[in-house]
Amino acid sequence: MSFTKVAPAGIGTEPGTSIRLGDSLLHSTGLDIGTGTGIGVTIRQHGDATFTGIVTAASFSGSGANLTGIDATSIKHTDGNVKVQAINTGANLTGNLAVSGNATVTGTLGVGGVLTYEDVTNIDSVGVVTARSGIKIGPTAGVAGTFFADGSYVTAGIITAGSYRGDGSNLTGITQTTINNNATTKFITGTNNANELDCEANLSYNNSVVTFASSNLTINKSASPTISVTETAGSKSGQFRTNTDGVLLRSLGNYPLIFHTNQTERAQIDGSGRFLIGTNSVYNANSYANNLIVYENGDAGASIIGNASNSNYASLYLSDTSTAIKGYLEAQLGANGNFTIGAVGSGPIRFTNNGSERFRITGDGKVSISSDGTTDGLLTIKGNSDQINVPSIRLLDGSDTREVSISNTSGDFVASVHGNDNAIHGHIKMFESGIFDINNGGASGSNVNRLRINVNGDVLIPGNQATSSETGKLDIYHTADGDINNPHIRLWGTTNADPRIEFGSPTNSGEGGYIMYNDSDEALYIGSRMATYSEVNICTGMNDGDPATNIRFSVSSVGNVTKPVQPGFEASYPDAYNTSNSPSNYVTQWLRVHHNYGSHFNANNGRFTAPVNGRYLIGTIWTNVSQSNPHCAFGINGGAASGPSRGGTNYTELWHTNAGSGSGLSPVHIFDLSANDYVNVWIYNFTGTPDDPRCYFFGYLLG
Repeated sequence: MSFTKVAPAGIGTEPGTSIRLGDSLLHSTGLDIGTGTGIGVTIRQHGDATFTGIVTAASFSGSGANLTGIDATSIKHTDGNVKVQAINTGANLTGNLAVSGNATVTGTLGVGGVLTYEDVTNIDSVGVVTARSGIKIGPTAGVAGTFFADGSYVTAGIITAGSYRGDGSNLTGITQTTINNNATTKFITGTNNANELDCEANLSYNNSVVTFASSNLTINKSASPTISVTETAGSKSGQFRTNTDGVLLRSLGNYPLIFHTNQTERAQIDGSGRFLIGTNSVYNANSYANNLIVYENGDAGASIIGNASNSNYASLYLSDTSTAIKGYLEAQLGANGNFTIGAVGSGPIRFTNNGSERFRITGDGKVSISSDGTTDGLLTIKGNSDQINVPSIRLLDGSDTREVSISNTSGDFVASVHGNDNAIHGHIKMFESGIFDINNGGASGSNVNRLRINVNGDVLIPGNQATSSETGKLDIYHTADGDINNPHIRLWGTTNADPRIEFGSPTNSGEGGYIMYNDSDEALYIGSRMATYSEVNICTGMNDGDPATNIRFSVSSVGNVTKPVQPGFEASYPDAYNTSNSPSNYVTQWLRVHHNYGSHFNANNGRFTAPVNGRYLIGTIWTNVSQSNPHCAFGINGGAASGPSRGGTNYTELWHTNAGSGSGLSPVHIFDLSANDYVNVWIYNFTGTPDDPRCYFFGYLLG
């Protein structure tokens, strides 16, 4: 739609495609009337119209389904035949109502006049039919029966009923019945005679109680005879009945079957089938084990009692529907009968405490004392343990004052002995590393290592000594004093039980050596068992590990004695002298050394120094001495012609003389010397000879 904009009087123009007509606006989508004071009517080009006021018309046509607020009193047919009046519970219709089809009334139908319903066979009412004056039955000419508003009924026919109640005093044609022994609150029973009843003296009814006095109650029925009881106030019902399964006592709902004695509840079977003795609650019983609950405010228990004989058993068997036995507790009831805890199958028997497993026996007979059921052997004990407070195994004596224990302490095996002070008095310990220890300390509780076998197999006594490359397979470190009665090693026995140490191979009979003490002659023997190649050698200085190169003393198989290494020396050619004590002089230098075993002779001061305590042979030879009365002697520790330093006896004179000029001297002496004593040669009234190269000084250790 489009418009040409003009401006006559009273007509305004608007921008765009609309025209204002006074208080109305005509635009491209329709017409709005009353735009200035509030739109009263809107008409749209698609046909919709909206009115905010009243619409008055001679008539209306079309659907009125969406009309609201219509007064029913104003609705009537043009002929005025039916009028509908709205009331608070529905609508009243006045006038004549003709229904040509079906009419359905869901509420109450009230008719102020006469409702005539003729020529019908049946009237079907699902509610109450009310007739205020009465109801006549039968045709109008001959009514068969009438019900009156006062409750009476008159009929010309016969009334048949299953039973009658009320006053029968006006009945006629009835034969009188006699009640024998009639009394109040009694039950009446039939007799073998017509018109005669008996009053039962032992069966009475008093309000809500039926009493059977000296009588029995028997109920016989072909199937399921039942006695039922119901409390209507609590809606609880129960039955006592029999059927083909047996005798039943049951409740008829999800509530308990309760047992009383002395008018007090003693037990019940609750609605879930759980049997509760002494309680009506399962309390905090485990849901796996609350089918039978026994409660008592005090001691509580259950007993299974049988005949006292080994042929009889008291048992509790646990099973399922497919297996006769899963587990059981069983006591043989004789005086010496067994008590058995058993399981059938491969599963374990478990014992728990405080929510955790403590002990189990597996299906193959292994025993585990642990919290996780570990079975690494026939008996497994697993848990944090120590040597004193919580050992793995503690063994007590009958008085519980002395004990021993076996423990696993951080992987180390420890077997300990304790006193009544609960202290470690000794133990055997195998370390996880492989070390084996034996400790003891006595009643003081001072647990000290006495023996150790290290991972190399070395046996260490006492076991706490340091080890090195020189540690022996048997290594004894002893801090004992020099007392002969406190040795490092002692072998002994009864009389003539000669202690003996054997060396050699057990596979080669007759080989090896021994050290033995013979009790009969009180002698110590060191020997060889071989007929040949049976030297007995004494070696020293074996740091190189080769005994053959360190033999110091040897006895051959035939008894020859050799000393391969023996302190000894021989020197010649005296060349210097000390003359400070002249005419007694001593040699201070020998130019030639022929041998010096052990390096104990010093040619530059003329001294031989004894390396050890012992008996030494010392000699000297002087030739072509140009003195008429020459002398020579041996000095010990610087003393001229001094005596032995060990307090022994000198076996020859100290000074040796030989008369005649140009003659010679050759004294040989045996001295008992102490270690570090030294010996040199003294001469008297001369210092050398024309034949010095053939003068000698020598000596060696005899033993």
